[in-house]
Amino acid sequence: MPMPARGRRGAVSVRLVTAVALLVVLAAATPHAESPLSTRVHRYLMGTSIAIEVTGGNPASRTAVINDAFAAMVEVDRLMSNYRTDSELARVNREAARHPVAVSAPLWDVLVAGQRVSRDSHGAFDMTVGPLVRLWGFHDKQPHVPTADELQRVRAVVGQDKLVLDAQAHTVAFRRPGVELDLGGIAKGFAVELAGGVLRRRGYAGFIDAGGNQYLVGKPTTRPVWQVGIEDPDHPDQLLGVLTVDGGAVATSGGYHNFFVRDGHTYSHLLDPRTLRPSDAAL
Repeated sequence: MPMPARGRRGAVSVRLVTAVALLVVLAAATPHAESPLSTRVHRYLMGTSIAIEVTGGNPASRTAVINDAFAAMVEVDRLMSNYRTDSELARVNREAARHPVAVSAPLWDVLVAGQRVSRDSHGAFDMTVGPLVRLWGFHDKQPHVPTADELQRVRAVVGQDKLVLDAQAHTVAFRRPGVELDLGGIAKGFAVELAGGVLRRRGYAGFIDAGGNQYLVGKPTTRPVWQVGIEDPDHPDQLLGVLTVDGGAVATSGGYHNFFVRDGHTYSHLLDPRTLRPSDAAL
């Protein structure tokens, strides 16, 4: 995937642009859409509007597959949401500074993957950004520009070195109180992959579109490959370019959808855990 071009707020988003998938944008307010060859359902989940479209079979069988795909995503939200006090992630955040916490296989897989991405990105991605997200006000939608002292205090609880994963026991521990995991940058991608796996195992084609996270299965109905358009952040009705892919995942995050302005400066929700500040670069 080519590097996104720098935009007004430093990132781009993705939308599907196949002949069928264009309707994801045009029919975003329609909870259920049916055609002779496909079924599309929209639901609000994991903090975003999610569309699943399936082709093949008959309307009843397609709807059943879509319901099962959404069920897989609901389970990820139940385990990994940091907005639910009853999620497994919430329990980890409450207890892991006191003792190692055994976790389920799905959460373990995401934590291991997140640790690998953090290492490969040299710290640009970090699951321990929970306190930083809260400090900037993006968790509770109360914008706040931290002082230098506040940033210095939060630095003590942000960083992969504060996280201990025991591969034999499948436990999670924090090296100090105040550490908090936030899986907002990885859990949704895991969820759309699980949903896509439901389609694949049942022998259906289609796509999952979850707010910047797309997963493509099989072949589209009108052409041999999928095409994914990269939206221009400065001109949302235009595209920077189009990716041609056989399937799999395409994901980006755009700071121009979630930001606040203070004293003429724009602060994006895309926080860099190395600087503790919103990133102003296109990554």
